[in-house]
Amino acid sequence: MDRSIGVEVNKLRKSAGLPFVHKIAESVLISKELNLVAETSAIGRKQPDWPDYHHVCGVFTIPNKAEQWTIPDDLKRFLETGPPPVFITLGSILSLHTSPRIITETLVQGALLAGCRAIVQSRWDLLPDFPDHPRIYKIQKVPHQYVFPSCSAVVHHGGAGTTHSATLHGCPSVIIEHIADQSFFAGELRRLGVAPKMLHRRTLTAGKLAKAIRAVLDNPGMKERAEELREIMVKEHGVNKAVDLIEKRFLLRVLSHTGQRRENPLMGPN
Repeated sequence: MDRSIGVEVNKLRKSAGLPFVHKIAESVLISKELNLVAETSAIGRKQPDWPDYHHVCGVFTIPNKAEQWTIPDDLKRFLETGPPPVFITLGSILSLHTSPRIITETLVQGALLAGCRAIVQSRWDLLPDFPDHPRIYKIQKVPHQYVFPSCSAVVHHGGAGTTHSATLHGCPSVIIEHIADQSFFAGELRRLGVAPKMLHRRTLTAGKLAKAIRAVLDNPGMKERAEELREIMVKEHGVNKAVDLIEKRFLLRVLSHTGQRRENPLMGPN
């Protein structure tokens, strides 16, 4: 964590007038005041050894009005003229691969071998001569919430954000784990019945990917279970719960330090 995000964290702290920290996890990521775990309770189950300042809130969603996007006409036609496609993305993890062409070829060939239609997210600006295929739609950046509801499954790296986004939109997953917590999320989705056994970046082949995709598409129960999890996640209202926890933990303290006395709609007279 220190090597990967330490520089950026300390830049942010400097801009806010805060001191430099050497241990990111101990000093910044894990607070002894309040930790908000932005995961669904179906995955981020509160453990018996957690202190009371760890709270599982539910997923933090971004409203469409905050991330406005217009679906391209050709993508709209692609979605309307065939079975629901599989969405394939490695997100920012794509940068870990030394050759975007090689990994993109593996992802595309995996979809073609599986016999499905697919939307493949990649660095297509670096691959101008990559051949087209009628069952493959190429895309670069897209807000998940605009496309995932129209998909049959999502192939991804198992990051926290994409894991929750896929499940929130009722999609089972195929996970190609790369680093850190991705194997944890792959294991949890498999436990919940919405993903097959995870794949590994270093041993990934088009054949293995195709087999995993077929394992999802040929098992309607995975889609049904993903829809059930979606219902749980929608009812958790993660952002609202997080705001409520922050207000209850800190608002009275802040007001007492500043000498303010006012009525707060969440806390009542103070």
